[in-house]
Amino acid sequence: MKIIGHRGAAGEAPENTLQAFETAVNAGVWGVEFDVHVVQSEIVVIHDDSVDRTTNGHGELKRFSIEALRNLDAGNGEKIPLLSEVLDLCEPLNLINIELKGGGSAAALDAYFRHVKPRTTTNLLVSSFDYHQLREFHFAQPDISVAPLRKSLDSRVLDCAHELASANLNLSSRNISADVVRQVDSQGLGIFVYTVNHIDEAQRLKDLGVAAVFTDYPSSLLSLQT
Repeated sequence: MKIIGHRGAAGEAPENTLQAFETAVNAGVWGVEFDVHVVQSEIVVIHDDSVDRTTNGHGELKRFSIEALRNLDAGNGEKIPLLSEVLDLCEPLNLINIELKGGGSAAALDAYFRHVKPRTTTNLLVSSFDYHQLREFHFAQPDISVAPLRKSLDSRVLDCAHELASANLNLSSRNISADVVRQVDSQGLGIFVYTVNHIDEAQRLKDLGVAAVFTDYPSSLLSLQT
């Protein structure tokens, strides 16, 4: 089982900041996950569609200029990072999971990769709960792997995974059982599980045979990484 730093290392440093990603990389994670929105044609790494929860600012992302957004404090003096900054920092990792969040993020990410050719696409994974955006990105960038996100296993997520030639599903830890793992395995897919912050739960999932877990505390779970 592999360990993926959720929003970098959201429990150990301000989430989705360069400090969080550096913390995860230095801990020895297999991969990282983060969320992207588009602000004035720039792709920024932030989970919410407002800045209230994670910065010292207030308001919806769409009301900010990129300059004003970058002047906010995202915790410990960190800025909201640009996609390019996070990719540069995390490039050596085995997995970089980019979750499409805001409207237009699929088109913006496609445009980014057309303009800035990655040295390799083998460590890139694009995921989303928004299957329309996931389809849009996949058909524009078929060489970059995609994975549908879902709280629990159902026909919709399986159909999307097969349609988009996904290798895995990203599912919630609350709904993972031995039967779910068997069903997914029978479809030729793996399971990445979010968000796992306790070692007992991580051990249970490892025993079930899941491929990877996302965690806010990668340093605490790395002993289980194989």
